[in-house]
Amino acid sequence: MARVKLRRDRFVESAQGRGLTSQQAQADAIGVGKSTHSRALAGHITLSGEYVVGTLKALGDKQIRNMLDELFEIDGEMQVAS
Repeated sequence: MARVKLRRDRFVESAQGRGLTSQQAQADAIGVGKSTHSRALAGHITLSGEYVVGTLKALGDKQIRNMLDELFEIDGEMQVAS
């Protein structure tokens, strides 16, 4: 099974471009706890589908967010940056 890890530098650049400058703000936008996000940034965990989808919804452009909404049904509430 493939292991998915975050590319920290690219993530931070994209997040800062969206005004998400703190790890707490980034975690909130993704919909995960700060400790989970911190471990993801450090490369200490394999990312869950929820983390990946939350990241794409938080940092992706409108086309990516629309495609996620079109292709996937998400149960529960995800916090998403506008």
